[in-house]
Amino acid sequence: MLRILCIFALTILSSISDSQLAHAGKKVALVIGNSAYKYTAALANPRNDAQDFANSLKTFGFEVLDGFDLDKAGMDALIRKYAEALVGADTGVFFYAGHGLQVTGQNYLAPIDTQLTTASALDFELVKLDLIQRTMEREAGTNIIFLDACRNNPLTRNLSRSLGTRSVEIGNGLASVEAGQGTLISFSTQPGAVALDGGGRNSPFTAALVKHIGKPGDDLSDILIKVRTDVIEATGRSQVPWEHSSLTSRFYFTDRPATEDEAAELALWEKVKDSLDPDVISEYTREYPQGTFAVLARSLVDALKKQKEAATKSAETEARQQRELESARQEVKRAQAAVKAAEEAKRAGVNIAALTPSSPAAKFNGRWRVVRTSQTCAKKVVEFDVNIKDGVAMTGRGSGSVTAAGDFSFTGNPAEGGIVTFNGRLTGTTGSGKALFRRPERDFSCDGTFTMTKVN
Repeated sequence: MLRILCIFALTILSSISDSQLAHAGKKVALVIGNSAYKYTAALANPRNDAQDFANSLKTFGFEVLDGFDLDKAGMDALIRKYAEALVGADTGVFFYAGHGLQVTGQNYLAPIDTQLTTASALDFELVKLDLIQRTMEREAGTNIIFLDACRNNPLTRNLSRSLGTRSVEIGNGLASVEAGQGTLISFSTQPGAVALDGGGRNSPFTAALVKHIGKPGDDLSDILIKVRTDVIEATGRSQVPWEHSSLTSRFYFTDRPATEDEAAELALWEKVKDSLDPDVISEYTREYPQGTFAVLARSLVDALKKQKEAATKSAETEARQQRELESARQEVKRAQAAVKAAEEAKRAGVNIAALTPSSPAAKFNGRWRVVRTSQTCAKKVVEFDVNIKDGVAMTGRGSGSVTAAGDFSFTGNPAEGGIVTFNGRLTGTTGSGKALFRRPERDFSCDGTFTMTKVN
């Protein structure tokens, strides 16, 4: 969280310079809002979002090409018309609201007739964002792209079935996109995340954008910071707008210069924003509790405090995990020694069953199915069988023990490397406990839980 917030501050503010204003000359915008999807539920806001944003741009002297509820043919035709209008333009703007998705890191926009029932739909039913971006960067020196297209998209389920094993290539939300020189790309939420559609006329992102875009004295960087602040507040911090910028000068939709008070606030923020001391950053919020950067500053302070607390706890956690791992290793050594002794006795022709009393743990003898689940490991679910015989648990990649009381411990070596330990309790024909996976050579660990069910 801290890294994300710092990137916000550094990326946005680094574009502020004393360069010439980038608002003059020919300005052309393409605005599209798709709400009335034919093969999935309609979206409430995109059409309104596009209409309101287009009206704002018209007041700033933009030539606006807009389209609402467009099918694939309609989107292609309007994009082609936009490419023609961009010739000779100084500034190009593209705004899209509606469904979008990412596949293998490539972003696609969805016309209203999108079905995604076949693998070829990627090429024939969707519009590549890259096509629009390349067209803009070829014609105009300054290009600004707004994407309110990270909504939860049910159409991806159709595509997942069509792609089969390739469905893992479909990601949440939109993928991060690099901006070419003179280009800024603004997302309604961070890459890979899902944005909210909103309960009013507009989505949280577009509502904030329309609210701030025409404020005199604010360049685009100022506007986007205010938009981010509003969206964070409106969504309870669950949605954080994001952008990539390679702008080489300030861009203003209006051209009134900043006041002395605005300049003083920006100067203080520049002074404290890079600090890793929460008390230093709090200097800004004390001076400007309702300032442009107030929400971002408070988020930075919270993140820095949490980071400090986590660092204190990490040493204690590491020591505890090491103790648990060593204890599990000792249990495995004892179990392996018992197994080895039994195998040697069997090779010598000794009737082990006749010489060795039945183990008190014999009630757990049999084959058990183990299912490990985790939210932090790369493999979320892992299943395997373990055979238990008189207190000894064995698989092809590990071993462990079971006590008469049902206390179960097991250590294995997964195919991908590392060490996994299980500690829990069996009761009757079921069991459960905690699992820990570690790769000491990479200083990596993740944990989870497991359940066991006796198969036979």
